[in-house]
Amino acid sequence: MTNKVFKSQISSLFKALYGGLITLFLVIAIFMFLSGEEFLLTIIFLVLAISITILFYSGYQIRYELVEEELRAKWLFGTKHIEYKKIEDFKSHIIPHTSIRRFGISLLGGHYSHGKIGKFYAIYTSNEGILIKTDEATIYGGQLFISPMNPENFLKRLEKKIIEENKSADEM
Repeated sequence: MTNKVFKSQISSLFKALYGGLITLFLVIAIFMFLSGEEFLLTIIFLVLAISITILFYSGYQIRYELVEEELRAKWLFGTKHIEYKKIEDFKSHIIPHTSIRRFGISLLGGHYSHGKIGKFYAIYTSNEGILIKTDEATIYGGQLFISPMNPENFLKRLEKKIIEENKSADEM
């Protein structure tokens, strides 16, 4: 079976939040420039708008790859690797908006926790996706949340990869 790459599913909330922030900072920068405010402050708001635009664009660059021996989740801040033999369970899941961010400020992922789910690492752009359980030595909290396009197809391919990995391990 060939390796498969899945793009992240981009939610309307993600688009609206980042689009709104970009617009807000651009409008503030333009207003400050036109009203003759301090030039440095205008530049700061312009830099903020550009930075948020880069983060927004990076959401479209998130990739989930099913390669030979592992799942790779790639995003702006690196790649997470989970070997198929270490995956204990995986299922469709909706991450509640009440999840608590544990570290950092990016809305694209990082360390999270929720009362019912526990600790987990997320690389996502939609709260509808897949929760993958593994051990805590592999990833923060022993769980990874991702939001691939066509999650049903992703789940089928992931299951095939895990079955293939188990067969090759049994043959050894």
